[in-house]
Formats: sequence, structure tokens, C-alpha cells
Amino acid sequence: SLRKCGAWVVGSCRFVADPWRPFARADRIRVIYNGVAGPDSPRPAGAPGRPPTVACIGRIGPEKGQREFVAAAAIIRRAIPGCRFVVYGAALFGEAGAQRYDAEVRAAAAPLGVEFAGWVNDVYAALGSVDLLLVPSAGHEATTRVILEAHAAGVPVIAFSSGGIPEVIEEGRDGWLAGSTEEMAGRAIELLTGDPSRLAEVSRAARLTWCRKFTLNRYHEELLNAMELASLPG
Repeated sequence: SLRKCGAWVVGSCRFVADPWRPFARADRIRVIYNGVAGPDSPRPAGAPGRPPTVACIGRIGPEKGQREFVAAAAIIRRAIPGCRFVVYGAALFGEAGAQRYDAEVRAAAAPLGVEFAGWVNDVYAALGSVDLLLVPSAGHEATTRVILEAHAAGVPVIAFSSGGIPEVIEEGRDGWLAGSTEEMAGRAIELLTGDPSRLAEVSRAARLTWCRKFTLNRYHEELLNAMELASLPG
């Protein structure tokens, strides 16, 4: 049907768009990465005078990886006893599986003193108190929006190398990719106990990445251009 009607396909990343390539004309497939409206100014990473804060932000569910976050927190806590851990988000109402998963996450997190902040209306207010964001998303995730928001806020990210996530992180420049919980925790320990200038350097690079690639204006322009092309005859 897509081929016969000459349909256009827009994917939020190559990971999303590529499965459609056998079914649509190559010149009618566009990859348009999401854009986010960032804060007026980024928060410098590694603020002195307080323990580091490591967070996970998103709907609580298996695909978002809060259990893996808690497992990483346990490893980090052994190396950095004063580290603070926060989970932002909650399970969706009416999803029995998500509610069970939420209970499992909280039970595993209780001995570690992990804080559960619930939903927040302003993600940048939450990111304003975060030194490092962990994104342990499952393999079918696309380019999770919170990574782009962290870029905009200048918060360094360590994410699983899954789905479309490698498309929005430049390894070692504006964030890091990890293949396992242990690798994620090890990288976090290295960063949080190392030279603070490294976190600050990555914070600046992340903000620049957002300015270059993931602003809301850029997203709107590319989407409107794609819609205009799709409206042309032929």
C-alpha cells in the first residue's frame, strides 16, 4: 500500500525508519530527530560542596530500565557512599504489569535509600539538581526524549547502547554508551571520582550538541519541509 500510493515516511531516527525501507520509495523516507525546548541556560555539572546526584527520568516500566538503574546504583554506592540517587517518574495508571514492576523497583531500591520523586511538571527543574543521568533503556527504545533534554540542560548522560540511542550520543564527547549495568556503573564511578573538569567539559559539549541538532526550531523546520515535499505532485 505504501509503495502503490507513493507514501512518505518520517522516522524519529534511523532505527525507526530503516524497517520501512522495503515498503516505501527510498527518496520518500526522512529521518527527523525530535527537538526539545531547552532551558535558558545549562546547569554546570559537578557543583561543589555537596554529594553527587545520579538520576533516572521516565515512566516507570521495564523498557525504561529502572531495575537496571537500581542495580547500577548499588555498585556506585559501594564506591561512593555519599552519592544520592533519584528516580523521577511513575508507572502509568491501569497497567497492572507496570504497577508490579514499580513495586519490584521500590523493593530493590529500599536498602539503598533511592529517592522516588514521582512525576515532575518541569523536567529542567529536575535536571537542575542532577550531576549525571543514567538511561538504561531496553533494546526497542528509539531516541528517548530525556537524552535530548539532558543535552539541552548540559547534564552528562550514560546510556545503554540500544535502539536509536547511539544516534544521539557522540561517545566520549557529549555522553557515553554502555553495554551492561556493570559498565554503566563503572563509567559513572570513574566520572564522579575523577577530575571535575571532565564532567564540566562534557556538560558544555552536550549543550552544544543540543544547539546544533536538537532544538525545537530545527525540528519544526525539518518537519515542515518534509510536509511541503510530500504535498508536491508526483
